[in-house]
Order: sequence, then C-alpha cells, then structure tokens
Amino acid sequence: MGRCSCDGMALTKHKTEWHEAATAPKDKLILADVGWPWPVSCMWDAEANEWAVALLNAETHDEKGRCVVVWWETEYERTIKAWTEMPSLPRQKGHK
Repeated sequence: MGRCSCDGMALTKHKTEWHEAATAPKDKLILADVGWPWPVSCMWDAEANEWAVALLNAETHDEKGRCVVVWWETEYERTIKAWTEMPSLPRQKGHK
C-alpha cells in the first residue's frame, strides 16, 4: 500500500501476508480472496454457514459520470481461497 495524506496523517506501508483458507478466523472481520480481482472484507456468518462479504456499490447516472447512488450490499461465499488480517490505520495523536 502506498502513502496517502489525509489531515497530516499518512497510511503506513502494509505488507500483505496471505494465509490458508482453512486457518481463517471465524470471530472477526478479515480481508479475503474469494476469486475476485480485489480482496474483500468479510466475516463468518454462523447462521448462514457461509462467509458474508461487504460490497460497496456505486452507479453513475448522468453524462458527466457523477456518482449519484451509493449503497452497501452483502454477498455470501461458501468458501474463500485465502485470507489476511484487516490492516489498521495509524491513529493521530489526540484521536481515539
């Protein structure tokens, strides 16, 4: 991950270490490889007996390509290919 400036904060470089799917924790939010071109945030849904994947969607509706509609969806995946810890953002002094 590169560096990004936001109110004087910079994201730290994060080295992604992918782990075997069988070792994925089922009690916290993780980033997972479910076969899409990007990693997705997901968590085990014990009731559905599947991985719940959070998807941010956006549609553009005007000729200038402005984003007019944004919404979250949940998809479910029976299996994941690999997983990694959800990276944390550095906290700026004075913020909680």
